[in-house]
Amino acid sequence: MDSKDHAATPPRSEDSWIVFSSRRTEYACAEIGFVRPDGTGLHFPHLDIEGQVSWHAGPAFAGGDRIILHSVENSETWKHRSRSNLWIYQISSGELTALPLKHRPADFMPPALLLPGDERIVVNPVIQGNQCVVTMNLDGSDPVHVTKPEDGFAYGIALSPDCSMLAFHIAGPPNYFACVADIDGANRRVVARDPDVLFFAPMWSRNGDWLVCEGCFSGKDPEHFAADLYLVRPDGRELRPVTSGQSHWFAAAYGDEKSRSGGSNVSRWSPTEDVVSYTRLAPGSRTAWKHIEQPQEDDHFNRAYAPEEARGGTQLCALNPFERACRPLTEVREGVWDMRAAWSSDGALIAFCRAHVGQPPGLWVMSADGGQARLLTVGKEGLGADHPAWIHAR
Repeated sequence: MDSKDHAATPPRSEDSWIVFSSRRTEYACAEIGFVRPDGTGLHFPHLDIEGQVSWHAGPAFAGGDRIILHSVENSETWKHRSRSNLWIYQISSGELTALPLKHRPADFMPPALLLPGDERIVVNPVIQGNQCVVTMNLDGSDPVHVTKPEDGFAYGIALSPDCSMLAFHIAGPPNYFACVADIDGANRRVVARDPDVLFFAPMWSRNGDWLVCEGCFSGKDPEHFAADLYLVRPDGRELRPVTSGQSHWFAAAYGDEKSRSGGSNVSRWSPTEDVVSYTRLAPGSRTAWKHIEQPQEDDHFNRAYAPEEARGGTQLCALNPFERACRPLTEVREGVWDMRAAWSSDGALIAFCRAHVGQPPGLWVMSADGGQARLLTVGKEGLGADHPAWIHAR
């Protein structure tokens, strides 16, 4: 095998780390954990930096030993009142280095992407009250504005396989819509928009010919509990739903009043097959967190804990969006909520989270066919493990 072939070979999943978020006792506060896919190496770095109350993982550098971390100085991130910071963390040594920034990243949004060469990053700074998509050097210099404040609240960013384009969504009138732009912000175009649908988180297929995104019916579902998956070309052609009945669990919420947390449950493509992760709701399913009309001071989605009303659950599936063929990966079980499927870069393993009603989630891993599912951790002090991502040497 020549060097070119060797470089193109995906790293083995067993040589990788899975990084995840683990709840602290305070609501909306988290710390970072690392574990190998065989369950070894579990550790929670001691990131005792004054004033930083919550930590979240961002993209990893080539080599697999350094990762971007995002910290916030106030747990009420949904109120946009918290100062945030970016850091480079070295896994092997524990060294933590602050990144200088002119504009602070959005407080509830971790850094999205490292661009090829690991010298530039894509971030979501808040500028003039709106969240923007900006690329810049790691020292904060040479910023390029892919979106501007007047464009609306932009996030949910994904880099095309050839690294030439970004996909993202914008919260703006009349609704959330999905966009694609060149890496320098040129040639921006709307690819998915409908006055009755909120389009979230467009994700690129492995060859870059398609995007899949979530679509919520905002008028009928103010908490964004469920969505359908939509397929569209990067030029906006051939937009169509590939699921029906709002059957994908989107606004994941779990735990009890002490351990509650959640966040958007986004569909992702397999790196080796033309399938996407699909978190299929059992008919009539509801979590223990009930939407209420009156505003809640401590909850972004206005939810109250009502375990007596919980019913159903979810199963993870691999969905071929072109053929609408669905391959179950986990079973439907009453009161069990599977979510956040994330493929390893070689496509061999899937990390995911599983929560029981009223309990925080555990971090699991299984084979890509759904076999050999095993629990890796329930987080620090049993408070939960969520938002898994793979760190591979590239």
